[in-house]
Amino acid sequence: TLRRAHLEPEVARLSAEEEAPAASAAPVAPAARTAPDSRFSRMGIVDDAEPGMGDLDEVLRRRRAVG
Repeated sequence: TLRRAHLEPEVARLSAEEEAPAASAAPVAPAARTAPDSRFSRMGIVDDAEPGMGDLDEVLRRRRAVG
């Protein structure tokens, strides 16, 4: 019934025998990084990302030359 389901825990408890193998496993060392992470990798950008304009001085020189 609904009342019995409400009283039961949502996550079942494991017995001591089931928990023991997981606890006895040797800790795994983290993998060594071969290359430094990109500053954009945390944003989900995987490939190399270049800014929209390479050299601000060059852009301003071109704009001044035109107008």
